[in-house]
Order: sequence, then C-alpha cells, then structure tokens
Amino acid sequence: ENNGTITFNPSIATNTISGTYSGTGVVRKTGNNLGLISFHNGAKSVYYVDQGTLGVYNRVSVSGNPYAFNTPENPNANMGVVVADGATFDLNGVADTSCSVTLAGTGVGGKGAFVNNKSHVSANNLQTVQLTLADDALVGGAYDFGLLAPGHRDTLLELGTYKLTINKTGNFWLHNATVTGTGTLLVENGTLWVAKTKSIAEEGTG
Repeated sequence: ENNGTITFNPSIATNTISGTYSGTGVVRKTGNNLGLISFHNGAKSVYYVDQGTLGVYNRVSVSGNPYAFNTPENPNANMGVVVADGATFDLNGVADTSCSVTLAGTGVGGKGAFVNNKSHVSANNLQTVQLTLADDALVGGAYDFGLLAPGHRDTLLELGTYKLTINKTGNFWLHNATVTGTGTLLVENGTLWVAKTKSIAEEGTG
C-alpha cells in the first residue's frame, strides 16, 4: 500500500513492476526508459508521467469496478494518470483500467500523449472513464481504445479551452460521453467512434 510518494525511474530500456500499488499515494514516472506497471482498480493513487512512457502491464480488479469522476473538490475520487508535456501514457492493450487521465502535449516523439500500442481494447470492455486536457494534446497509437465506463454509464471529456487531436490507426471511442468546454476536437487520422453521447457543449467542436 502506497500513501506517500514513489519515484519510478527505469534503469533499463524496459522495466516492469509486476506488483500493484494500492492506497492514495503518488507514483512519479521519470527518465526516458519505458516503465510498465500494474494498476489496482481499487486504488486512489495518482500516477504522474513526468518523462518517457508509462505503460499498463496488468490490472488487478476489485468487485464492482470502481467508477467515479475526479473533481477539484474531490481529486482522488478515482485513480488518476497525469501526463506531462513530452511524456506518454500507453494503455498497452489492457482493458478495465477504469482511470481518469489528464493530458498535455504530443507525447514522446510527437506520437501521442495517450496511446494504445499493443492490442485492441474492444467497445465491450471498460476503459478510461474521464479524459481532461491541461493543454493542447494528441491521442495516438496503433490500436483501438477510448472512453467507456462500466455498465455503459456516463464518461466525461473535459476539453477546457484546448484542442484534442486524434491521429492514430483504428478507432477512438467516445461512449456515452459528455463533452465540456469551448475547446476543439480534431480528427486528423483514424476514426472517432461516438455512441450515445449525451451532450456536447455548443461552443465546442465535435
């Protein structure tokens, strides 16, 4: 259980931590090497991807699949991933991660701050429930993924005043999503797959 701060700086090209972090602590990914980590769906931890790529190695599920949106008033309602400009979070083909992701920038090598580069995550699997922009950001990757909550409940895309660009192979899901803000949603490559979207702010572009 982690209720403090852990720094993960892989010393080799690809470094995997097979154990899981529970609790409400912070994990900071630093350095340019690839770090793979297991997610615990019951945790309220925040993973800061400060440098390089953090990929999901595995996930440990708990009964009921936790589902909540992080808010300024309750920033630890759900497990969060915060991706700094120039860094990348790779879903790595792992379904049921049930996390909230905050993005900025175009990622490592300009190939995406939020990607899935291992295998498709289907539209029948729980995925990210909340995506928030802290600046203009790029979604990339070679395989399908997106926003999908347990039981096909609401998801949330918070554009703010920024631009989210989709430039990837295959599909990016927006399932039962509410899109907020005055920002822009731009599809340069791939398919934006929208289903049961509840509302899109009139000021936004979708």
